[in-house]
Amino acid sequence: MLESARLFFRYAAGLHAFLKRKIDLDQATQIVSRSQVSRGDAFLQLLNRSVFDHSGSPYLPLFRQAGIGFEDVQRLVKHEGLDGALKTLLREGVSISLDEFKGRTRTVRPGLPKPACSSDFDNPFLVKHFEAETGGSKGVSQRLSLDLDLLVFDAACHYLFLKAFGISDSPLGVWRTVPPAVSAIRKPLLQAKIGRTTARWFSQNWFQLPSGLKYWFFTYFTILMARLSGERFPSPEHLPLDHASKVAQWLAQEKRAGRNACLDTMVSSAIRVCRAAQDQGLDISHCFMRVGSEALTPARAVVLSDAGVRFGAHYAITEVGPVAMACSDRQCVDEAHLLTGKLALIQDEKTTDRGERIQDAFYLTGLLPSLPKIMINVEMGDRGVIATRNCDCPLSQAGFRQTVHTIRSYEKLTSEGMLFTSTDLAAVVEDLLPQRFGGDPSDYQFVESSRDGLTEVHLILSPRLGKLNDLEVIDAVMSFLGDQSDGYRLMTKFWADGGTLKVVREEPKATRASKILPLYVPPPENGGAR
Repeated sequence: MLESARLFFRYAAGLHAFLKRKIDLDQATQIVSRSQVSRGDAFLQLLNRSVFDHSGSPYLPLFRQAGIGFEDVQRLVKHEGLDGALKTLLREGVSISLDEFKGRTRTVRPGLPKPACSSDFDNPFLVKHFEAETGGSKGVSQRLSLDLDLLVFDAACHYLFLKAFGISDSPLGVWRTVPPAVSAIRKPLLQAKIGRTTARWFSQNWFQLPSGLKYWFFTYFTILMARLSGERFPSPEHLPLDHASKVAQWLAQEKRAGRNACLDTMVSSAIRVCRAAQDQGLDISHCFMRVGSEALTPARAVVLSDAGVRFGAHYAITEVGPVAMACSDRQCVDEAHLLTGKLALIQDEKTTDRGERIQDAFYLTGLLPSLPKIMINVEMGDRGVIATRNCDCPLSQAGFRQTVHTIRSYEKLTSEGMLFTSTDLAAVVEDLLPQRFGGDPSDYQFVESSRDGLTEVHLILSPRLGKLNDLEVIDAVMSFLGDQSDGYRLMTKFWADGGTLKVVREEPKATRASKILPLYVPPPENGGAR
């Protein structure tokens, strides 16, 4: 109890200081520009302090096994540049898989003294303004971490993004979930840091009490402290997926008042809003939708364009927030500027545990000392195109000249903004379903599909299984996944609300190497983002 009181006191003091000191456009540009100048030095400082001077670092045994010391890395950065040095480290075995980083598989390598778990990747020197545990007794415990110093950098980038699309003064609405996910609550904080307000916060889910009491308290404590600091901070409004018309009505209402509003939400939720507007004859044209959490494919972009809305797609991950922000001078529907002062992103060939060969896998490395996790060549389970070009977007002019586009996942299933890795799904396909309904693992498979712009998850059942009750199969899958943790329970509820999981009777799809995998992700087509 005493520790919790100290935590909230520290958070309250930090939040007050954060909200009191605003940043203007010039300051935002300076923050971003400064971060570009010394990326190599920033990486070396973080590496020295958090790895080589920290005996508990899970990366230290990897460096030792590779025979690479700190001075060796210094020389690599000097002669090959930061990205070149990271590629050399990757080839020498200094990398972490997605499952290891998420804590679903403990890091076990030949010659390493002990296996590493997810919490070992926490930044040991981070001043955490707020941190709470997510997850349940059966699931992997994860930390909800909110560092206000990191939000200063993200707010600077956010300001440039708003400027790029001419939406700095547009009313902002958010349709994203309440904690334990922190994405939604970050948005009003970013807005407040640059002197802007957030008009509405709609949430697809709600707090599950009593287990979610700590998240409820954190949310309303933040709202209270922000309002005491003079900010107009919205309270969340529960709005399930099938109530998209309420969001469309708000956008249309703002348009009738002469204001083109901005909505921040997931790709599928944005499509639901556009459909609801069309069904009800609501005019939401010229509003802006900042989308993410799922791939924005050309087909999905058409749905948004047909509704007359403008849009941009960010690429983000739970642990560090935005990785890339939408380009206003894009050449692909999802092109986004890499936040290269915050992170380094490289690509290399990857052979998955299931034998699938990926030519352009993403590996992410953190550069800021305020990042909640220490990341060195962490495999993200994503692939895509990285390019360097100058464009007229303010993010490019501030120094973010690397872009990414056509981002797709090869180790994850993402629908309605919810994420399950192939490891999560393998337990369903290899153990649960054969034991409950017969057959063997090659008779079952998850496949990501799309219908009318919305993502669907097809659970493939081989016809040779005979007659099965679809609802019983779906209920078994949802119950199994939902029992793993609070986070998984939220994800399965989204699947249930959106009617995302559907049974399809056909033979599971094989890879080019003729393998039947638990998760089949179709090869990427052009366009996309998360």
